[in-house]
Amino acid sequence: MAANLALLVEPLLVHRGQIGHADPQAALRFALLQALTSIEAIALEPYSLWHIALAASDEKLAGRFAEAFVAYLARR
Repeated sequence: MAANLALLVEPLLVHRGQIGHADPQAALRFALLQALTSIEAIALEPYSLWHIALAASDEKLAGRFAEAFVAYLARR
């Protein structure tokens, strides 16, 4: 799993200049883990807290995850 995560992080590092975090590689690793585990929870558990608490469609949840992903990487 860690090797697969590295395969996702490495190509995204070409955008390191746009990442506000002091350690772009660590920030990407965290942001990807956050996004992937959220997607995993939604996909594997139809009655997850994501579904119940937010009562949003998959499309809306995907949009919110994307916003959170970008916001975390952009913060300084």
